[in-house]
Amino acid sequence: RGPAGGLYGPGSGYPRGISSDGTDFFVLVDDSADKIYKITKAGVIITAWGRNSIGIIEVTMNSEGADKAEGIALVKGFLYVSNNQWRDEEGDGNASLLKFNASTGAEADIGNTAGENSCAIPNWDEIFGLSADGSKLWGVTRWGDLRKFSTKCSASTDFGTELSSMRGVVMGSGDNEFFFTVSEGTIYKFLEGSYSAAASWEVDEDFDIQGITYSGGVLYFAESNNSKIYKIAIPHGQTVTANPLGL
Repeated sequence: RGPAGGLYGPGSGYPRGISSDGTDFFVLVDDSADKIYKITKAGVIITAWGRNSIGIIEVTMNSEGADKAEGIALVKGFLYVSNNQWRDEEGDGNASLLKFNASTGAEADIGNTAGENSCAIPNWDEIFGLSADGSKLWGVTRWGDLRKFSTKCSASTDFGTELSSMRGVVMGSGDNEFFFTVSEGTIYKFLEGSYSAAASWEVDEDFDIQGITYSGGVLYFAESNNSKIYKIAIPHGQTVTANPLGL
């Protein structure tokens, strides 16, 4: 956790998921309840944004605060968030997918649950990082599986990998190319359907990498131990930049 008082305001905590609209970042922060912040690439929090234009979207599930949110993805003007609260509380069951208007922060009807902003992600597992291919969502499980499903929680497809402790996923620059992050501080590159990694880059074994996003040909990831966002050159380098975004 960051300095006393929180990096984003009183009580705020670790960065988890991260997504980008190509200009700014949407950062999901572990809090009570969890929150989403919009941040420039210069590391400045955009305050005239979100719910009530105060610079914050509080993560809610059908108007109730959520505190097990993990991944975030932007699709056609809406933010989708994976939430493991139900599974964590009940010890079983599905993860949930939550939908919010990316401009106003308001809950948005997910389309198949009578006006609610949530639906159950298929196949009974926790979902951590999220990525999007324009219409479908991809989520990773802690056991190393990649799951594809619609923004209404249907049409699930899975493939497994050799990894464990997955936390983030993002689509790269090529078709069927993904970059995964794991908490041990290494980024792996996979092709869709492949069990083994095509390449890997150890960033720092002491890093607790969480979410990852791809913007303008550059990978950015959220690291929870230092509560910062870093950018990294892949495949040309294995070292994070000297001047991370100190969020």
